[in-house]
Amino acid sequence: MLLNWKTVSEIYESVISGSCSLEDADRWGYSVMNANDLGSLEFEPAKDKADLWEAAIFLFGIDLQYAPGEYLHSVEQVSQAYEQRWKSRSA
Repeated sequence: MLLNWKTVSEIYESVISGSCSLEDADRWGYSVMNANDLGSLEFEPAKDKADLWEAAIFLFGIDLQYAPGEYLHSVEQVSQAYEQRWKSRSA
């Protein structure tokens, strides 16, 4: 699996626009973590490994609910994190 800023941008923009659910974003985050555990995750550019990893893993668990239908994190929080931390890297 290749993880780069284009992929990160696409998943975050999809969550923010509503075309990707928090559950699907969580599954994507899990797939990144799983690929890493299996040794099949590659980072591009390699120098951004830590930041790419942080951006991907932020979404793992993003679908946690504290009550039925009440998410611990909102789409607005996802948007804020993306804007503040990673959007400039994805351009």
